[in-house]
Amino acid sequence: MAGAQGGRTTSGDLGRLIERGVNSVINQSNEMYSPEYADILDVQSSEKAYETDVPFGDFGVAKVKDKGAPLEYDDMTAGNSKKYQHVTYALGAQIEWEAMQDDLYQDLSVKAGQGLAKALNQTKEITAANVFNNGYGSTLTWDGQSLFSSAHLLLKGGTTSNMLAVAAPLSEAALEDAIINISKFVDDGNRTIKVLPVSLHGAADNQFVAKRILGSTLQNDTANNATNAMRDMGMFSGGFKVNHFLTNGDNWFIRTNMDNGGKLFLRNPKPITGMDDDFGTSDYKHKIMQRWSQGVSDFRAYYGSGNN
Repeated sequence: MAGAQGGRTTSGDLGRLIERGVNSVINQSNEMYSPEYADILDVQSSEKAYETDVPFGDFGVAKVKDKGAPLEYDDMTAGNSKKYQHVTYALGAQIEWEAMQDDLYQDLSVKAGQGLAKALNQTKEITAANVFNNGYGSTLTWDGQSLFSSAHLLLKGGTTSNMLAVAAPLSEAALEDAIINISKFVDDGNRTIKVLPVSLHGAADNQFVAKRILGSTLQNDTANNATNAMRDMGMFSGGFKVNHFLTNGDNWFIRTNMDNGGKLFLRNPKPITGMDDDFGTSDYKHKIMQRWSQGVSDFRAYYGSGNN
């Protein structure tokens, strides 16, 4: 078995692939989903060992100045930094020389390269989705709160929330509550800001419900002759995005138009690959490597309903 060889593919692992008369070789051309991580995180390049974002709050609202009295001054302040520490992800393939020579049906070196690329892409999808899979627990923003929290800190004082007070299944009513709450977002000076819902995200479990809610001409799941207000008002211009790597089918979240929200930094935009033959065994070796980091700087970029 390959496991007993420490990841080395041998003739014994190939079984009937070294026999003539095999009808077909399956499980080699499975289509993968188009990259989904770019739907939930902004993908950026990096030229440093790590990236740092610093939240900044300037001023609150102006105050009444009495006659003859001095005006009131306000200060500008920065919060704790959000650090994106790049991690190296890598995988290799080692194929026995005899296995390469005896295989009748595949170019194992080509298949190894294709398989390693798929593995790396899958890892990127999982790490990106885990920002939200752990959004009610270990995914933290600069204030030390979970990504989705009812107690996010404001730099100039006070707290705010980017989650429903009580988690609710995806529905028209729940979405309307979320949109109303998003419209009440404030900046770190406690000033009302224009934040709009752009896209709705969830696991495949929610795709049909989301389609009916967002796509209906009239109000969804009711006999009332009422308009679909969200559709008429142009909410969710980005539609509903399925992410197949979200692990909780009940959770859903909204991505807003806020800048500097969730990010995926690619230290090397293209994976680094290499291949060589082992001098002692003539085994074929192939590797793939890439460095990246992911996280969220501004919680206002998302509004969620759910739990871990």
